Amino acid sequence: MEKINLNICLLLPDYFSEEMPARPAITEIYGKHLSLNHNITWICPSKKLYTQLFDLQKYEQVNVYSISHPICLGLMSKSFNFIMYYYKLYKLMAVLFTKENFDIIQVRNDVFSALIAIYFKNKYRIPFVFQYSFPIDAFKFRKRNIYYFFGILQNYLQKYILKNADLIFPISEWMEFKLIKGGISKSKMVPLPMGVNPELFDFNIDGSKIRERYGLTDYKVLLYVGSMDKLRSLDPIIHAFSLIRKTNLDTKLLMVGDGNDRSHLEELSVKFGVSQYIIFTGKVSYFEIPYYISSADICLSPIRPLDIYKVSSPTKLFESMVMRKPVVANKEIQEQREVLEVSNGGILVEFQAESFASGIIRLLKNPDIAKAMGEKGYRWVIENRSYESMAYNVEKEYFKLLKSYGVSQS
Repeated sequence: MEKINLNICLLLPDYFSEEMPARPAITEIYGKHLSLNHNITWICPSKKLYTQLFDLQKYEQVNVYSISHPICLGLMSKSFNFIMYYYKLYKLMAVLFTKENFDIIQVRNDVFSALIAIYFKNKYRIPFVFQYSFPIDAFKFRKRNIYYFFGILQNYLQKYILKNADLIFPISEWMEFKLIKGGISKSKMVPLPMGVNPELFDFNIDGSKIRERYGLTDYKVLLYVGSMDKLRSLDPIIHAFSLIRKTNLDTKLLMVGDGNDRSHLEELSVKFGVSQYIIFTGKVSYFEIPYYISSADICLSPIRPLDIYKVSSPTKLFESMVMRKPVVANKEIQEQREVLEVSNGGILVEFQAESFASGIIRLLKNPDIAKAMGEKGYRWVIENRSYESMAYNVEKEYFKLLKSYGVSQS
């Protein structure tokens, strides 16, 4: 890391929690690595109610300012809380910018925070960076109600924000390509995909307690970790597992996570007659996930090939690979296809039951091939996707950006 101290303000959309105060990429790149030599400030919403404007806490070396934004059910309450949150965000930033000499202001995904950031960018003549990790056009999958039209508004604002950003971090090369097609200059974009912390996801971690807890000792274990949301449509995985069980291979499937489609998937496992071999664990702590991965023989990365996912960067793929697990992933997701083709860290299949079953059976019947793939995947991730190396690259982009603003680095 450079020894020159930057003062960076990050506006984050995710609710603050003491256990996991931000997304892994943020806690790693900005919380663990960049904060060693730079002053980092996070501003984020909190579900808690504060009598004061904000609550200030420390995470690593980061100052975390959280603003009350409680979850409400009614439309009127939601609207009021929405307005109050951004009003308080503006007030807090007005205070901070009179006290702090920020060099960079950055927003992750939130277009309304970005509008406020652009105001302060212009007022204080500092660069504005936009980190774009999820396509806002997800509103297309909602019914034509108030939220649908709210999504249209967000989409319109996003175009304005992208054009006014000095630097954009799209989550993948394919998202970058999509933005270029939308008229955004390639010169101000640098893909910032997902990565992994090899110290947290250590392949030496012992998963035997997980195997004992769920009665997995005498089985080959398949693992899915992630959301079980209806939009993800994980039916093919349950169906694929039922086909695998018909081959008389002693396997069990661990489904780690939760979501609004979990009950349907459980019912589907009963329908296919494999419910006794599938364990739905529910949501687990992020810091427990390495133990679940360690307990597995093969990890699965099924991602439904919708436009919003095709440009994604799948975290679980890298977390599995860095723990030397072979991965079966569908090729329609462009980053999965490229990573597994380059690394040979797993098998690419199509997003349908028979294809997933075929890929998994191949690995189950060829343990030497599976082990070799795990080793190759590990080496590739260590060389290309450790958060420490990614933080170094982010830092370089910041200094290039400041140089273009005429800021001296001496």
